[in-house]
Amino acid sequence: MGGTILKNFLLFIISFVLLFVILQTASGMIITALSPAAVGDAWSQSAVLPQETTVSGSIFTPVITLLTGLIAAAAAYFIQKKSFRETNDVR
Repeated sequence: MGGTILKNFLLFIISFVLLFVILQTASGMIITALSPAAVGDAWSQSAVLPQETTVSGSIFTPVITLLTGLIAAAAAYFIQKKSFRETNDVR
């Protein structure tokens, strides 16, 4: 019984991490595609810009991270449940 719980936990964690990385990468690609950079304007203004870099984010950044985490957790849960049900059906 203990081995089954550990196996299910490891399957859940591995599924969650893989899905989270895939969803984060996909959302990053979508966000990057939706916000085009004006490289010409940035290059022409580079001489007058301050030497420090300030990183600012959108209000949607934490929301997107939370949503991808929730989607990944739900998908990992269903993968773990389906795998557990299939192993019980075999016995």
